[in-house]
Amino acid sequence: MRVEIDSGCPSGRLYAEGLCIAMFGYLGTRFSTPPQSSNLTKASRTSQRLTPGSIARIRDYVQAHLSADLSIAELGKILNLSAFHFARMFKASVGVSPHRFILEQRVERAAMLLSADLSLAEIALIVGFSSQAHFTQVFRKLTGTTPARSRAS
Repeated sequence: MRVEIDSGCPSGRLYAEGLCIAMFGYLGTRFSTPPQSSNLTKASRTSQRLTPGSIARIRDYVQAHLSADLSIAELGKILNLSAFHFARMFKASVGVSPHRFILEQRVERAAMLLSADLSLAEIALIVGFSSQAHFTQVFRKLTGTTPARSRAS
Protein backbone atom coordinates (compact mmCIF):
# COMPACT_ATOMS: atom_id res chain seq x y z
CA MET A 1 0.00 0.00 0.00
CA ARG A 2 2.79 2.38 0.91
CA VAL A 3 4.50 1.96 -2.50
CA GLU A 4 1.21 2.62 -4.30
CA ILE A 5 0.50 5.75 -2.24
CA ASP A 6 4.06 7.07 -2.53
CA SER A 7 3.96 6.70 -6.32
CA GLY A 8 0.75 8.74 -6.60
CA CYS A 9 -1.68 5.80 -6.96
CA PRO A 10 -1.06 5.16 -10.68
CA SER A 11 -3.15 1.98 -10.53
CA GLY A 12 -6.27 3.98 -9.67
CA ARG A 13 -8.99 3.99 -7.09
CA LEU A 14 -10.13 0.44 -7.85
CA TYR A 15 -6.73 -1.01 -6.97
CA ALA A 16 -6.51 1.04 -3.77
CA GLU A 17 -10.00 -0.10 -2.73
CA GLY A 18 -9.04 -3.70 -3.42
CA LEU A 19 -5.97 -3.37 -1.21
CA CYS A 20 -8.08 -1.89 1.59
CA ILE A 21 -10.72 -4.62 1.33
CA ALA A 22 -8.02 -7.30 1.38
CA MET A 23 -6.37 -5.69 4.40
CA PHE A 24 -9.65 -5.36 6.31
CA GLY A 25 -10.62 -8.92 5.41
CA TYR A 26 -7.29 -10.18 6.70
CA LEU A 27 -7.54 -8.16 9.89
CA GLY A 28 -11.11 -9.32 10.43
CA THR A 29 -10.29 -12.99 10.07
CA ARG A 30 -7.03 -12.73 11.98
CA PHE A 31 -8.14 -10.67 14.97
CA SER A 32 -11.90 -11.10 15.40
CA THR A 33 -14.07 -13.85 16.80
CA PRO A 34 -17.12 -14.91 14.80
CA PRO A 35 -20.48 -14.60 16.57
CA GLN A 36 -21.52 -17.78 18.40
CA SER A 37 -24.97 -17.80 16.78
CA SER A 38 -23.69 -17.67 13.22
CA ASN A 39 -24.92 -20.56 11.11
CA LEU A 40 -22.64 -19.70 8.20
CA THR A 41 -19.53 -21.80 7.95
CA LYS A 42 -16.45 -20.57 6.17
CA ALA A 43 -17.23 -22.93 3.29
CA SER A 44 -20.76 -21.59 2.83
CA ARG A 45 -19.56 -17.97 2.93
CA THR A 46 -16.94 -18.55 0.25
CA SER A 47 -19.29 -20.56 -1.95
CA GLN A 48 -21.62 -17.61 -2.50
CA ARG A 49 -21.35 -16.63 -6.15
CA LEU A 50 -22.85 -14.09 -8.50
CA THR A 51 -25.41 -15.28 -11.02
CA PRO A 52 -24.46 -15.33 -14.70
CA GLY A 53 -26.89 -12.44 -15.23
CA SER A 54 -25.17 -10.38 -12.52
CA ILE A 55 -21.77 -11.07 -14.04
CA ALA A 56 -23.09 -9.98 -17.44
CA ARG A 57 -24.45 -6.74 -15.93
CA ILE A 58 -21.06 -5.97 -14.41
CA ARG A 59 -19.22 -6.87 -17.63
CA ASP A 60 -21.52 -4.61 -19.66
CA TYR A 61 -21.10 -1.75 -17.18
CA VAL A 62 -17.32 -2.08 -17.19
CA GLN A 63 -17.24 -2.15 -21.00
CA ALA A 64 -19.37 1.00 -21.16
CA HIS A 65 -17.22 2.82 -18.57
CA LEU A 66 -13.67 1.60 -19.27
CA SER A 67 -12.24 5.12 -19.37
CA ALA A 68 -13.75 6.00 -15.97
CA ASP A 69 -12.01 5.63 -12.62
CA LEU A 70 -14.21 2.72 -11.54
CA SER A 71 -14.57 1.70 -7.91
CA ILE A 72 -15.51 -1.53 -6.19
CA ALA A 73 -18.23 0.31 -4.26
CA GLU A 74 -19.70 1.60 -7.53
CA LEU A 75 -19.74 -1.89 -9.04
CA GLY A 76 -21.25 -3.33 -5.87
CA LYS A 77 -24.08 -0.79 -5.97
CA ILE A 78 -25.14 -2.13 -9.37
CA LEU A 79 -25.98 -5.41 -7.63
CA ASN A 80 -27.03 -3.89 -4.29
CA LEU A 81 -23.99 -5.35 -2.52
CA SER A 82 -21.42 -3.78 -0.22
CA ALA A 83 -17.96 -3.32 -1.68
CA PHE A 84 -16.63 -6.13 0.52
CA HIS A 85 -19.33 -8.66 -0.44
CA PHE A 86 -19.17 -7.70 -4.10
CA ALA A 87 -15.38 -8.14 -4.25
CA ARG A 88 -15.54 -11.50 -2.47
CA MET A 89 -18.43 -12.84 -4.56
CA PHE A 90 -16.96 -11.50 -7.81
CA LYS A 91 -13.65 -13.27 -7.24
CA ALA A 92 -15.43 -16.50 -6.25
CA SER A 93 -17.55 -16.29 -9.42
CA VAL A 94 -15.08 -15.05 -12.03
CA GLY A 95 -11.79 -16.31 -10.61
CA VAL A 96 -10.03 -12.93 -10.53
CA SER A 97 -10.42 -9.77 -8.48
CA PRO A 98 -12.52 -6.90 -9.87
CA HIS A 99 -9.31 -4.91 -10.36
CA ARG A 100 -7.68 -7.68 -12.40
CA PHE A 101 -10.86 -8.18 -14.43
CA ILE A 102 -11.00 -4.49 -15.34
CA LEU A 103 -7.31 -4.44 -16.26
CA GLU A 104 -7.88 -7.43 -18.55
CA GLN A 105 -10.87 -5.69 -20.16
CA ARG A 106 -8.81 -2.52 -20.69
CA VAL A 107 -5.91 -4.41 -22.25
CA GLU A 108 -8.30 -6.34 -24.50
CA ARG A 109 -9.89 -3.10 -25.74
CA ALA A 110 -6.46 -1.47 -26.12
CA ALA A 111 -5.24 -4.40 -28.23
CA MET A 112 -8.14 -3.78 -30.61
CA LEU A 113 -7.31 -0.07 -30.77
CA LEU A 114 -3.65 -0.66 -31.65
CA SER A 115 -4.62 -1.03 -35.29
CA ALA A 116 -6.23 2.43 -35.27
CA ASP A 117 -4.31 5.60 -36.09
CA LEU A 118 -3.98 6.63 -32.43
CA SER A 119 -0.93 7.27 -30.30
CA LEU A 120 -0.24 4.94 -27.39
CA ALA A 121 -0.94 7.82 -25.00
CA GLU A 122 -4.36 8.34 -26.61
CA ILE A 123 -5.15 4.64 -26.37
CA ALA A 124 -4.08 4.62 -22.72
CA LEU A 125 -6.52 7.42 -21.90
CA ILE A 126 -9.36 5.94 -23.96
CA VAL A 127 -9.21 2.65 -22.07
CA GLY A 128 -8.77 4.23 -18.63
CA PHE A 129 -5.08 4.03 -17.76
CA SER A 130 -3.59 6.94 -15.84
CA SER A 131 -0.63 7.26 -18.21
CA GLN A 132 1.08 5.65 -21.18
CA ALA A 133 3.71 4.24 -18.81
CA HIS A 134 1.07 2.54 -16.66
CA PHE A 135 -0.64 1.24 -19.81
CA THR A 136 2.63 -0.19 -21.13
CA GLN A 137 3.48 -1.79 -17.78
CA VAL A 138 0.09 -3.52 -17.45
CA PHE A 139 -0.05 -4.49 -21.14
CA ARG A 140 3.38 -6.14 -20.90
CA LYS A 141 2.44 -7.93 -17.67
CA LEU A 142 -0.76 -9.39 -19.14
CA THR A 143 0.38 -10.11 -22.72
CA GLY A 144 4.12 -10.63 -22.46
CA THR A 145 4.89 -7.84 -24.93
CA THR A 146 4.66 -4.07 -25.10
CA PRO A 147 1.89 -2.23 -26.96
CA ALA A 148 4.44 -0.86 -29.46
CA ARG A 149 5.74 -4.35 -30.27
CA SER A 150 2.23 -5.70 -30.50
CA ARG A 151 1.31 -2.91 -32.90
CA ALA A 152 4.35 -3.60 -35.09
CA SER A 153 3.59 -7.31 -35.47
